[in-house]
Amino acid sequence: MMPGAAHVTSIMLFTRLEIYGKAFSYPVVMNLRVPSGELAMARESIWVVVPTLDEKQNAAILIPHLLKVNPEWHIVVVDDGSTDGTQRFLRRICEKEERVEAIYRDRTGLGSAIREGMAHAYRRGASRVVTMDADLSHDPDAVPSLLAVEADLVLGSRYVKGGSVVGWPKRRKAISFIANRLSRFSLGTNEKDITTGFRAYRRRMVKLILQRSIADSYNFQVEAIHLAKRHRMTVREVPIVFRERLWGESKLSGPREAAHLMRMLATRSPLRLFMFVALIGAVVNEIFLISLVGFFHLHYLIAGIVAVEAGILASFLLNEKWTFRGRVLKGWPLRLMRYNAFVFGGLLVNLLVLFVLTEFGNLLYLLSNIFAMGTAVSWNYWLMGLLTRKL
Repeated sequence: MMPGAAHVTSIMLFTRLEIYGKAFSYPVVMNLRVPSGELAMARESIWVVVPTLDEKQNAAILIPHLLKVNPEWHIVVVDDGSTDGTQRFLRRICEKEERVEAIYRDRTGLGSAIREGMAHAYRRGASRVVTMDADLSHDPDAVPSLLAVEADLVLGSRYVKGGSVVGWPKRRKAISFIANRLSRFSLGTNEKDITTGFRAYRRRMVKLILQRSIADSYNFQVEAIHLAKRHRMTVREVPIVFRERLWGESKLSGPREAAHLMRMLATRSPLRLFMFVALIGAVVNEIFLISLVGFFHLHYLIAGIVAVEAGILASFLLNEKWTFRGRVLKGWPLRLMRYNAFVFGGLLVNLLVLFVLTEFGNLLYLLSNIFAMGTAVSWNYWLMGLLTRKL
């Protein structure tokens, strides 16, 4: 049904009529034209999940506003041990408003908080679940626009036409841009705002997440899209205006932002992630080669051996942490030894290509090394996968 289309609803009323002292009742049918989106929302049980951590001032504005937008919505707040008075506010409003509920946890983690809120809503019969930040970055008045879209997963997008970000410094914009680019590359998807937390989920999408999701942190957002795509769920985007928080501090800053990017990239795409890790290993290789030849004046082949091993070690450690996480069983020193034994042939190929291109191809040794590393990437990926399956 096209946006803005109306649904015709028939209502039967019974009218009483008296004729010569006798009462008769007969049905009268009335046709009402109701916008389809409004009709759907009226029939559905809508739950809004709001994770909080020290958001007293923001939550005190957000929750009453949500109830004002639609008094029929249910709100479940998942609080991760706030110490600023957020929990006192939640207890008061839960006593006052029967449609507001709170879950108090000792542990932290955005993904696990959303999942716990979803599980609560699912058990209570939710047909749609909306997730949004508690810091007022997501406009409560925009929730109906997400619910009006017919899809299993609706993304409130900052980066489609009509969407925008207000109040962010350049650093945050750059981090968000990089995070979305890397996540789109990792998932191989066309959605523009992979990391948005402002979303609407249909019940069957919530069920899928409760069955399959394992991400406990910010990478939950990427994982949810991956699950939707993998299981052929429909995903749509609607424009939103994202505003920087007015009170409190962001929970994502500094080193945690870098770790966030890596966790998102590590979400569910071993081949693409392996290629990214291989690129990091190649950079480490080149840095070592430049340093050993330029500063320590080693022969480029001797320096190449050390550089290749440095790149192998970097790739191994990153693949252990991200690409093949959860698929290995034995201790990492033994895996590292076996991995080196497996890729010893790749090391020889790397050095051979480096030597041939430098001596006979008249290429600069740094350029030769790039070509040499490229020859081993696909083979090393196969060997790494074989190793992690057997150990």
